[in-house]
Amino acid sequence: MQHGAARRIPLALLFSWVAGCAGSTSSGTESIPIDSDTLVTLARSACFGNCPVYSLTIAGDGSVTYRGEAFVRVMGPASGNVPVEDVQALVDRMLRANYFNLSVPMACKEGIATDASGATPSLTHGGRTHEVQDYHGNACAPAVLGEIENAIDALVDSEQWTRCDTENGACCDPVHGNILLFPCN
Repeated sequence: MQHGAARRIPLALLFSWVAGCAGSTSSGTESIPIDSDTLVTLARSACFGNCPVYSLTIAGDGSVTYRGEAFVRVMGPASGNVPVEDVQALVDRMLRANYFNLSVPMACKEGIATDASGATPSLTHGGRTHEVQDYHGNACAPAVLGEIENAIDALVDSEQWTRCDTENGACCDPVHGNILLFPCN
């Protein structure tokens, strides 16, 4: 997964908001340098439709592993690499968002829609691990959680594995096909 100059400029812009206050988190603590034990993961779950189902892991050395399960262009494993400094910027952003204390309430006065997809990001860093199950139908989920999920996808360019060559980028999965919405030919 090589990023050319044109690709680096948008990533640089993306990570300008991720980098934010250089060297510190919102709680005022110093940034903890990433190491070989640092892992950022994201697993996206199914919906009542053709939502991509996949998982990916970004290691502290910049290596990326992906596994496509349903409604993706690449089924099974794939891998790539991202710049270590971009992994550090992502981890710093997660720390500034107080990631180790983020949660999504099970009950929500604003409502919980059914049949939505979900995502489970996690961070292992500095001897701690935390994951948050984010059901996208829950209106009470913190907005920063979706921002983190999208930043993880953007960093690894997950669309290279998940987006199909269709008008809307959606994939039909002949194994898990949803004949009500997107029949497979």
